[in-house]
Amino acid sequence: MKPMIHAYGDTAVRAAFPPETAAADVRMLTQLLQKHRPRGVREWVPAFHAVTIFYDPLESDPDTLADDINQLLQAQQETESSQGVCWELPVCYGGSYGVDLTDAAAKLELTEEELISRHTAPVYAVRMLGFMPGFPYLEGMDESLTLSRHAKPRREVPSGSVGIAGSQTGIYPLASPGGWQLIGRTPVRLYDNRREPPVLLEAGDTVVFKPVSEDVYTRICEQIEAGAYEYRKGARQP
Repeated sequence: MKPMIHAYGDTAVRAAFPPETAAADVRMLTQLLQKHRPRGVREWVPAFHAVTIFYDPLESDPDTLADDINQLLQAQQETESSQGVCWELPVCYGGSYGVDLTDAAAKLELTEEELISRHTAPVYAVRMLGFMPGFPYLEGMDESLTLSRHAKPRREVPSGSVGIAGSQTGIYPLASPGGWQLIGRTPVRLYDNRREPPVLLEAGDTVVFKPVSEDVYTRICEQIEAGAYEYRKGARQP
């Protein structure tokens, strides 16, 4: 699990892992940096197969930081492994919540029920956050659900929208323009500035989608607004 570490500009290094173990390795290094931040490290950005670590060049350098990272990983290997949180996210599929569901099912030659069943079956890995605060890029979608983005993006996609673009599925944490195929919406707030930290998901977590009715969706929205909703977590891993 020793990564390939190289300078990435004059204020960062990139620690890259083999694709077959990258999900667990990226999660582990991210958590280690949170707990044992090496001298000079300012911030880090986890992605699919690597973590980019930014540092103050007056306090560290690529060689020193590479040694620090390898020591952290070696010490972790000698203790316990690390697992992210598995989140169960309710989703109301179709209708006004998933305006592209009907067309998407037709393009894939599936019924709407079959599309929903295939979309809710996997345990998705949060491989990275990007595009906007808290937007998770999820790996693990059934390849039979692969869909192209819209040629012309919408001016506004509602927050919580669950979409498909290519072979990935993702969730819009905030209202924004976007071109993903929208199949449903979750009432759970992936970004909430009243919460600490405001971003719900982290790279290395996993997600399962649970289909819910419009009534349940509305009820959960009311619970969240009142601060009474209990986020469902588990230990289920891909």
